[in-house]
Amino acid sequence: ALPFDLPLPDYEPKWGWFTRANYARLHRETGIRFDVHLELRLAQLAKDRRWHELWYVRNPIPARKYLMISPGWNRAAIAEIKRLVPRYRDLPYVAYYTGTDEPMIFPASGPAEKSPFAKKLAATIAATQGWAPPSSRQGPTTDPIEGLRWVAFHRYTGARFMHLRRRQVALIRSLDPDAVVSPNDYAFIDGFIPWDYSQVADYSDI
Repeated sequence: ALPFDLPLPDYEPKWGWFTRANYARLHRETGIRFDVHLELRLAQLAKDRRWHELWYVRNPIPARKYLMISPGWNRAAIAEIKRLVPRYRDLPYVAYYTGTDEPMIFPASGPAEKSPFAKKLAATIAATQGWAPPSSRQGPTTDPIEGLRWVAFHRYTGARFMHLRRRQVALIRSLDPDAVVSPNDYAFIDGFIPWDYSQVADYSDI
């Protein structure tokens, strides 16, 4: 995967492998092309710049610890698109642009529960969906009212996620008219978030 400044762990091969020259050689010899991951740095980037705060303390995965529909995440996403797409759009070994693997959004957990943004989000969900969102402390339940709270939460957050993603993909295409975009990988290995995934067809090539 690209870009070349990915935060790779120590066990990944780097020296002599993760270079422009080697990727160009591999492409010439085999025809292989690679995806450009636009979001691996987003959680840390937004955190370092104080664009967002910890949202869901129970999950160790950065893309799930922070809220992917927050203004800070979106600001970081736009910044990375503007930084990376012009650098990689003309490289022959670029296959497509992609983003976070298995995106998920959870109710706020920890200090974020009392944050102004969490309160505003809860009020917006209640006003637009008819039910307040569930608490992050709510476990599995057969209570129909709690079920409706989860439906309300996922309807709103899913629609908001798709809306922001659609705008981000439009920005990618404005910077690279020939772009092939696979915005996210929805493998559902870690679970199925009940969003309306048919919306992805509106802005995704893969």
